[in-house]
Amino acid sequence: NGLIYGSNWQPGDTYYVLGDFDDYRKTRDQAYKDYANRMAWAKKCWINICNSGKFSSDRTISEYAKGIWKIKPAKIK
Repeated sequence: NGLIYGSNWQPGDTYYVLGDFDDYRKTRDQAYKDYANRMAWAKKCWINICNSGKFSSDRTISEYAKGIWKIKPAKIK
């Protein structure tokens, strides 16, 4: 607790870096367990890849071009 809240000889964790360390450790440990099962890990990777399309840079740039910059695509000759 002294690292997070401080003590009489040191200040506390100003940016609360250690505040979620326990959750981080649990998640990291679970990832190690998941990685040990190669098929389950591959399935999780595949699902992650398939669901990442929404976050592509092409989509983001297209939305910025239409909604923010108000520009149209240029044809390349």
